[in-house]
Amino acid sequence: MDLLERQRVRILDKCSTDYSFHFNPEGGLLTPTLDKYIIEWRDKEGKPFSPENVIPRQVGVRSYSLDSPPSTRCVISCAAVSWAQYDMLNKSGIWEATPQSEHFYALGADCLLQTSDDLFILTFRSELVSHCQNMWAVSSAGYVDLPEALRAKSATSTILRETKEELGLEPSDIRDLKEVALCEHTTGLAVRVICFFGKTNLTSWEVLERAKHAKDVWEGKHSFFTLDEVRRMLEQEEFVPSGAATIAVALDHL
Repeated sequence: MDLLERQRVRILDKCSTDYSFHFNPEGGLLTPTLDKYIIEWRDKEGKPFSPENVIPRQVGVRSYSLDSPPSTRCVISCAAVSWAQYDMLNKSGIWEATPQSEHFYALGADCLLQTSDDLFILTFRSELVSHCQNMWAVSSAGYVDLPEALRAKSATSTILRETKEELGLEPSDIRDLKEVALCEHTTGLAVRVICFFGKTNLTSWEVLERAKHAKDVWEGKHSFFTLDEVRRMLEQEEFVPSGAATIAVALDHL
């Protein structure tokens, strides 16, 4: 079993051109079978999904083909989806019980950052987050928001926002930001992730000071590691699958 297989992730493509998003003309994804499950679902307290969670605010990947011509290979076919659609689709047995026309993968973005003193920022995720609790992750990560994707047609704005919210870094603090891969979890979680690698002009100490006051500091604890330490951790520790893929591909660029 190789390293990425053990970390439960598959690299779909290593890109040399940034991925762009193409949304279907009708916008939202029609999921009549899935919608019935959403309407009937209740949490432990007997509450249904909140109105906020049934509004399409995320990006769902409909298709991505490695067999596409070079001119369109980096185009990801997308649709507007809601958190309720994504969350329900990932519940036990629901994927198998819904037709393929209603299937999608939530689109995320992960970024590994290297500080000016040549350390790498990793995050140990809190038990309070919705997925992949108590696991190592990259410097910043998040789902691609629909308004950002419609406006920018790329995931770069997502990474800049997440880096601000999780680490307190401004866009001006980041340089050499580039997309390096597209991956997908093999855990049963329907998610595909664009992997980024970049550098910050700040030292590890300066980043730590910024992170103390970040909006989403509760999501995880940030630590700093040398290149050798990161490689050893990737072999020995449990990572968020897309984080492992991001690190593995990013390190190939050093």
